[in-house]
Amino acid sequence: MNNLAIYKSRFMKSKVDSQTLNWRAIEEVVEDVSNKSLVNCLDLILSDDQLLEAAARRSHRHQLGFLKFVLLANDPTYCLRMHLWDDESINIEEDIHSHCAHFSSRIVFGAIQENSYELIPGDAYKCFLYSFEQSLGHCVAKENGTTGVVRSGSRVLTKGNIYRAESNSLHNISQVKLGTLTVSAWGVREREALVLKNRQAIPKDCLVSSGIDLEELRSKLSKIKNRIEDI
Repeated sequence: MNNLAIYKSRFMKSKVDSQTLNWRAIEEVVEDVSNKSLVNCLDLILSDDQLLEAAARRSHRHQLGFLKFVLLANDPTYCLRMHLWDDESINIEEDIHSHCAHFSSRIVFGAIQENSYELIPGDAYKCFLYSFEQSLGHCVAKENGTTGVVRSGSRVLTKGNIYRAESNSLHNISQVKLGTLTVSAWGVREREALVLKNRQAIPKDCLVSSGIDLEELRSKLSKIKNRIEDI
């Protein structure tokens, strides 16, 4: 068995009619600040057309602006993701939001400022509840009243820092350094995500379809892998 086959066997636990991801192996990719596990994971995906095609179907430019690469997933439970802030996303002001699942994330390179918030009575923002409809291949959103918020904290995270968030915690990311990359492990989907947008926003503004061109994904993952190896 070659090295990639051994690595794949760590990620995948065989079942009778399917493959399920090994959650601990996904967590290790986030926790391994040497990035050896992440490079092995990228090698695995780039060498396996089936895994690469599946990643291409799941990946897209997120409604918050960054490129979202869903490297490995065990829908609808947990997954391994990378987020990249490129030229198209660096100046986008990210909406305040919660998440559909808890996660842990590590800054591979770059830097971000994470801001935490709490809801207060008010009407400064329109609330939308987000969920991903697998059958439609995109996120859907429904209006859910209005609210106010107050910032409760802020911190700067740089290369090697790991941060964790529960699904119901509200935050946004700002002051992102161009080219910042994170790798994250996401747990079971627990709820709809809450997203706060301006008062003029409508559900259609929240629509984002999944999917990225296969060769584009191959190119981007290869460049990311090379960049990591050059650190």
